[in-house]
Amino acid sequence: AVDRVLDPRIPAASVDQAGALAAARRLRVPVVAVHAGQEYRLGRLRLRVLWPDEPGPPGQDPNTHATVLLASYGEVDALLTADAEGGVTVPLRPPPAEILKVAHHGSADPFLPRLLDAVRPRVAVVSVGAGNDYGHPAPSTLATLERAADLELWRTDEDGAVTIETDGRRIEVH
Repeated sequence: AVDRVLDPRIPAASVDQAGALAAARRLRVPVVAVHAGQEYRLGRLRLRVLWPDEPGPPGQDPNTHATVLLASYGEVDALLTADAEGGVTVPLRPPPAEILKVAHHGSADPFLPRLLDAVRPRVAVVSVGAGNDYGHPAPSTLATLERAADLELWRTDEDGAVTIETDGRRIEVH
């Protein structure tokens, strides 16, 4: 059961987001404004909100206010970037993490090399639909990921649904 919905207060909310928030209210699920510094626990899973710090002005690119989370389970960390690209995530100085959910469906991101240097993931996942109208993932993003040392790359457009399991020490990707 859903006990709360985290709302990043994106200034130019999409129809999908507005519908999700309306459904939460209709079902009496609390909607919580999410911001950097918050922490949530689900058993042994710890979720730390790294971004957004505050709502953006109306008309601002909503991707710059996408929720960035650091999920930790035992000794395994995952940086979950949503649509927030390197211009947002690199200045956050994210800690090293074993898993990186590549931002914005793998769109072109000139900051990605710096993010990879900081995070040093062992596994990267690009969540992207096959044959999408945007041409994601970008060839430059794929080239950067393929050059990264000791990085196992998974793409939902080629690999289908990607599942990551951990016992807090080891990682298995399917």
